[in-house]
Amino acid sequence: MMVLTFEAGGERYGVDVSLVEEVVPRVALRRLPYASSAVAGLLDYRGEVVAVIDLGRLVDALPCEDRLSTRVVLFGADREGRRLGLAAERVSELSDVSGLELTTLAAPVQRVGFLGPVARVDGQLVQLIEPSRLLVEVAGRDGVDPAGEPAGASAARTE
Repeated sequence: MMVLTFEAGGERYGVDVSLVEEVVPRVALRRLPYASSAVAGLLDYRGEVVAVIDLGRLVDALPCEDRLSTRVVLFGADREGRRLGLAAERVSELSDVSGLELTTLAAPVQRVGFLGPVARVDGQLVQLIEPSRLLVEVAGRDGVDPAGEPAGASAARTE
């Protein structure tokens, strides 16, 4: 598997490159009032509005700095047709990772849904990210379900 690596909060992360639609330079984003602190803003991507998550904020570190190597990694549309962007620092490398170099952590150690297995890349540990779980994680932190409703609101309506 080819992995695109990047950084946030001084740690290395990666994502399966087959899930990446495009990597674009970090541009000014439209601020989204009252959104989760992990939401960096909205990106106008070829006429489509795309929410951008700041990986630094999501992993409880500082927001991603504006550097020449800071990029927005765009992921293809999910089942609901939504694209998602992930702002990260030092987005620059593609590495080939074999299945033998992946380690899945035990559930008590890793409770964050968007984090996948750990890979060894160039002798360093790289935490892989599951893009399909990013919105769920951001919504869950703020007590909102992925449909944008307060947690439990959809269940209460069906009772």
